Amino acid sequence: MVVSGRKYETHSACFYGQGTAKETRMPAWAKNNVMKCIPISETNFTHDNTISGSVKGGEWRFYHFAFEDFKAVNRKGGSKIRISASPCHGSISMYVKPGLNFNGEPMNQMFETVPGTEGLRTVNWPFPDNHTGFFKQGPEAHMMEDGWEYPGPMFEEMKWGFNSIEFGKENIVKTKVLHGSYFISIHGDEYRDNTDNCGSLEDGLESCCAATHTCFNNFTLSVSMEPHNSKEEEDLQKVSYPLPPPPPPPPPPFSLK
Repeated sequence: MVVSGRKYETHSACFYGQGTAKETRMPAWAKNNVMKCIPISETNFTHDNTISGSVKGGEWRFYHFAFEDFKAVNRKGGSKIRISASPCHGSISMYVKPGLNFNGEPMNQMFETVPGTEGLRTVNWPFPDNHTGFFKQGPEAHMMEDGWEYPGPMFEEMKWGFNSIEFGKENIVKTKVLHGSYFISIHGDEYRDNTDNCGSLEDGLESCCAATHTCFNNFTLSVSMEPHNSKEEEDLQKVSYPLPPPPPPPPPPFSLK
C-alpha cells in the first residue's frame, strides 16, 4: 500500500516491496534484519497500540513506524513525534532514525553506515545501531560514482538520528515530523543473571531464559503525536517567572466640563 500527500510518500511499516516487481534490493543478511522487523502503529490516548517487548543483554529488537494518513503532517504548525521506550525489568537504550529511502525504495535506508569507513553498512542496516546520534555517518558506498572521493560532491558525513540512553529509566525521543517513517532499534543493556533467584512467576520470581538462567530486559514501546509549538510558544515556555501585568489604560482627556 502506498499513501501520498504533499512531498511525502510512505509505505506500510516493515514493507520492502516483497512479492512485487519493485522489491527493494538488499543483501541476504540485511533481509534477515528486515524479516525481524516489528511494525508499530500510533498509540492513542487509551494506549491501545502500545507494544510490549523483551530483549536479552547485548541483543537488538527492530521496529518500524510509518504514517498511514497525513493528519499529523497537515496539522497547523505541524506535529512532533514522540517515541517512548520504558523498561519494566532491566535496562534498555533506544536509537531512532527518520526514514530516508534511496531512490524511493521502501526500507532502503540511507546513511546507516559505519563511521570512518567509506560507506560500509552497519550490521543493523537498515535499522540504526549505537553509532546513531554519536558519530558522523556518510552515504553508502553504492551511492558513489566512479572518480568521486568519498563522501562525494553531493553528500557529507554528519550525525544523523537520535538516541536515548537512560539506564533503567524511560527513554524518549521527540522531533518535528519531517519524514514519512521512522526506524527504531532497542538494545538490551543489562546482562541479567538471576541464577540464585530463578523461579516461576507464580512464586513471585522472574522466569529465566532456558538453561542459561539469563533474564530478559522487558519494556513497552509507544509512538504518539504532539502539536509542534511555534518558536514564540517555545520562548514563552522558557519563562520561569510570571509575566508582569499590562500597564493601566491612559487617563481620559482633560475637560473643563
